[in-house]
Amino acid sequence: MILTGVIFLRFKKKILSFILAFIFLINSSFVVFAEIGVENECSGFLISDFETGEVLEGKNMDKVFPMASISKIMTYIVVKDTISQGKLKEKDIVEIDRKSASIEGSNMALKVGEKLTVEELLTGLMVVSANDAAHALAIKVSGTEEDFVKKMNLKASEIGLNSGKFYNSSGLQQGENQNKLSIKDIFKMSRYCIQKYPEVLYYSRYKFLEMPERNFKKESTIPLVGEIKGVDGLKTGYTEEAGYCLVSTMNVAESGGGEFRLITVIMGTSSIKARATLTATLLNYATSNYAKKKLVEDGKIYETIKSNASKEGILEIVPKKSVSKIVKKDSEIVYESKIDENKTKPPLKSGEKVGELSIKINNKTEIKTDLIAKNSLTKVGLFTRILRFIVNVIRSILGLFKFS
Repeated sequence: MILTGVIFLRFKKKILSFILAFIFLINSSFVVFAEIGVENECSGFLISDFETGEVLEGKNMDKVFPMASISKIMTYIVVKDTISQGKLKEKDIVEIDRKSASIEGSNMALKVGEKLTVEELLTGLMVVSANDAAHALAIKVSGTEEDFVKKMNLKASEIGLNSGKFYNSSGLQQGENQNKLSIKDIFKMSRYCIQKYPEVLYYSRYKFLEMPERNFKKESTIPLVGEIKGVDGLKTGYTEEAGYCLVSTMNVAESGGGEFRLITVIMGTSSIKARATLTATLLNYATSNYAKKKLVEDGKIYETIKSNASKEGILEIVPKKSVSKIVKKDSEIVYESKIDENKTKPPLKSGEKVGELSIKINNKTEIKTDLIAKNSLTKVGLFTRILRFIVNVIRSILGLFKFS
């Protein structure tokens, strides 16, 4: 617990003067946010590495939750898929029907008969979480929302989201049904969206959605952008049952030139302010305690072996590829290698596998990568091998005299 106390004091000195509070209590196995009540102030959360999909920290990650307007990430994916398939264009006109105009909740004040482009509706969908835009896009893509929802569920299955189900395009409660997914699946959906359609992060640039020709102006629902460096998305959600939820993403640029992206998910908080504050806490914790480290560098000579049976005389062994990973800054990293001597004998071609390198992080094997020959080996005759043996013996004897 001494380590816990030191970290607590270190962070206490760095508490921000505005609404975001950062106090952390940590032990060697998991994070405890008891001092600010994060665990008690949300239904569940997750911090994850965007690149690898690895979960760094979390609570109730496999539990299924109503996700409210976070559902619109899937709506966005299905619409963008339709565009990429050539079945729809961003400049296509959508005429607003009566049902779309009457959708309750967060909206962009669509009126019956109004004509907007697909891109304008996508902007409303992601910037102000417009339920009316979600419904209008669903009708444009599939004719009915029911058919659009079928596409949402098919896409969910394709991505591997097996924990829940979609009932509509907006995330509003529909009778007794609500769109639901586990926190891990919400992360997978968000990661997929950013991977396939990175332009989704463009919408975080909007502080307000302004459409003067419609006499419309509304503040973006995406929090923390501009407040925490690197935060550039992604999506809020709220219903009475779901509580206040948020998927946030942050591009972290490290002082040493490294860069990585985090995604956090937090579900079931009590207010707009709480979900922003708690998400900020998670992001601050992650950037303070994790770093992206290059654990293995390809081309770097890992081991050199004498090879009297080859023309070259030595074999240089290198990792097949570089390996980088987000790890806790205080992690213990241990390398273990296994080299198959039978595979180091000539003839041997450059690039051939000769062994394996295992990397243990905090006593757990996390990564394995091949060790390969950097140079080729060709066989030499018996006379050269004998001559090298004699030279090596002489050098050893001279070395002993020098030591004496």
